[in-house]
Amino acid sequence: MDTLQWLTETEFGKCIFTMLVSMVPIIELRGGLPFGVALGLPYHLAFPAAVLGNLIPAPFIIVYIRRIFELMRKYLPRLNGLVDQLEEKAHLKGQKVQKYQYIGLWLFVAIPPVSYTHLTLPTIYSV
Repeated sequence: MDTLQWLTETEFGKCIFTMLVSMVPIIELRGGLPFGVALGLPYHLAFPAAVLGNLIPAPFIIVYIRRIFELMRKYLPRLNGLVDQLEEKAHLKGQKVQKYQYIGLWLFVAIPPVSYTHLTLPTIYSV
């Protein structure tokens, strides 16, 4: 059995394939979940596979992005402009986060997730 056949015909392979698709930067979770369902995975397997696939690259990016930028500057000097743009964009986003950190935290804590709201509102109004 070759790899592509294993990825598309076994349930575990479909989960792995869904995780891999969810790791692709542009596709991410928005495309990974429908991809898993289209492969024939049930929703209760496609969802965690897509979420895990979307989360796996994050720690590596956070830990190694500066080192990657250093290597890009050293070995790919043509991309210095791109690296500068990415660093500037990250710096500006960081300033926004610092500026609005307390409002963001308040909103995050004050507004319950949609799934939580759906579970509690019918209970509150039925009493």
